[in-house]
This record gives sequence, structure tokens and C-alpha cells, in this order.
Amino acid sequence: MSSLSKQDGRKLATENSFDSFFRFETLVSARLIKHLYFAGAVAVTLAGILSFSMGLKFGDGSLVVGGIGASILGNVLWRFICEVMILAFRVYETLRSMDDSLATIEEDLSVLSGRG
Repeated sequence: MSSLSKQDGRKLATENSFDSFFRFETLVSARLIKHLYFAGAVAVTLAGILSFSMGLKFGDGSLVVGGIGASILGNVLWRFICEVMILAFRVYETLRSMDDSLATIEEDLSVLSGRG
């Protein structure tokens, strides 16, 4: 790739990225999960606030405590679930990167040994 200019290299990388997207080699799920995390965190917090306010309105202490607990523990649990999902995708991306690196090394070795 040393014979390619920087602009050609960027164009090639863009084409490869676009192509790998449609072959499902590039995963968008990790980015999507980050957006879903924020939506879920808002929903969990709103549910906690609703429970808290209903507890105050009806004088039910268990709803008040449950609302506070749902807001805090619910968000921690939701964050943990999202992090586990993102971790799975990052492991895949790391393994994919290692596989690509090994393929490049194999190509270089075959060229150096005169088999390529």
C-alpha cells in the first residue's frame, strides 16, 4: 500500500468500509446500543419518578422507596446490560482485527518466501 497516495488510501478505506457494511462485517450494533441506552435510561428514570410521585400522592411509602430504588438501581442494571452487549461486539471487532492482521502477515510472508 506504500505505492498508493494518502487520498487513494482513504478512498480505498471508504470503499472497503462501505462494502464491509453491506457484507455485515462492520457492526453498527454497538453504536445503536449506546443510543438505546440513553432512551432506556430516560424511561427507567421517568418510571422511577412516576412511582415516587404516585407514592407521595397516595401516601404509600413503598412506592416512594420503590421509585427511588427504580431510578438508581434500575439505571445501574440497565447500564450493566448495555455494557455487556457492547462488550460482546467489541470482542468480535478485536477478533476480526486480529484475523485481518494475521492475514496481512501471512501475505507478507508468502511474498518474502517467493510463493506469492
